[in-house]
Order: sequence, then C-alpha cells, then structure tokens
Amino acid sequence: MTSNYDLILFWECYIYLMPGKFVKTKAIVLKRTNYKEADKIVTLYTLELGKITTLAKGIRKLSSKKRSHLELFNYLNIYLVEGKNWYIATQAESIHLFPKIKQNYEITQWGYYMLEIFEKMTNEMEQNENLFKLLLKSLILLEKHQKPDIINTFNLHLIKIQGFNPEESSFSPASRDYMKQILVGKYENILKMETPEAKVQKYHEILKKLTEEILERKIKTSLDLDFKN
Repeated sequence: MTSNYDLILFWECYIYLMPGKFVKTKAIVLKRTNYKEADKIVTLYTLELGKITTLAKGIRKLSSKKRSHLELFNYLNIYLVEGKNWYIATQAESIHLFPKIKQNYEITQWGYYMLEIFEKMTNEMEQNENLFKLLLKSLILLEKHQKPDIINTFNLHLIKIQGFNPEESSFSPASRDYMKQILVGKYENILKMETPEAKVQKYHEILKKLTEEILERKIKTSLDLDFKN
C-alpha cells in the first residue's frame, strides 16, 4: 500500500522534473547535508558539468535504492534531471566505494581534507576534466598506498590547476625542494619518496595555510600526517 510520504514524494518529483533536461555523468560525492524529513542535498563533482548541487529525495529512508551509492568519496554513474533550483538525482550506480579510505579513521580524515579543500576551491557549473582526474586519481592512490605525500601533492596541484601560482617566498628554503618534487614529479615517483612524516606534516601545514589565504576562510579538517598505520 502506498504511504502518504510516497505520494508526496511522487508529486514533488513530478513538479521538480518537469522543466529540465536529463543528464548522465560520472561523479564523485563531495558533501552531503540533511534536507527536510528524508532527503539530502548532495554536492557532486561531475565529469560533464563540474561541481553541482543535487537533491536526493527520500535517500534517508532505509528503503532508498540510492542510499548506499551517494556516500562521501563514492565514484559513480549518476542520472540527473535539471529542476527549478538544482539537479535532481533520479538514479545512481556505484563504480568504486573506496572502502579502505572509509575503514581507517586517520585515512578517512585525510580524505575529508581532500574533499573539503576541493569543494571550497571549485565553483558551481565550471567543468574541468583535469580537476576531475586529479581528485579521482588521488583518491585511488590514497586508498591503495595510504601515503601522506599524496595529500600534499593533491593540495599543491589543486592550487596550481585553479590558477594560483605561489611565489617561492611562500615556502621556507627547506620546503622548496619538496614542493618542486611533488609539483613536477609523476605520482609513481612521489610514491617512492621517503620524506620523514614529521616533515610531511610540516609541509602540509604550509600548504594548508596557503590554501586558507587563497580561500580567505579557515579549513575545518585537521590532519595528523605523522601517522603510522
């Protein structure tokens, strides 16, 4: 028997879906916020559209088929329709869930940092394939290797792709060689670096401060990269 909520959900979706076009795209889940009784506002970075805000109706219900697919970090195929105020998620199919990132508290925090700075440094509806590839590749490598240099490499490349070119004076003399290595080196070589984790932490704090200066606001996620897993 159809519940009152299901009937309301049907008519709300009908009203929302009427104006827009349908889009299928690959996406990574950046952020989620509870909305109304059983919905969530989900921020995605998509291959086709860039960063978008989507409404996932009924996703907080245990019976929702989209529930497990729209978790943070997930890489997925998503079907969208353009509504009046935002895109509506009509269907989602997971490609990769990054379980090893989610199972380890410290590594999850590293991932949260990546998602937070990425979400804050990107604008709505500005498609950039290089940014999409950077985030996806960095998450894949973080899950596989759990190496702190990946965080700093991601942070610095994100700054550069977004058009910011920090002057050498932004870095201490001791950190300049490291920054140059992670900026111009291939990930395969960066994974072979043996920088002491205490120094990696110090360089992270430099990059975090630089990112906050660019954003003109604080980054909430705090990291301990001097971590033995």
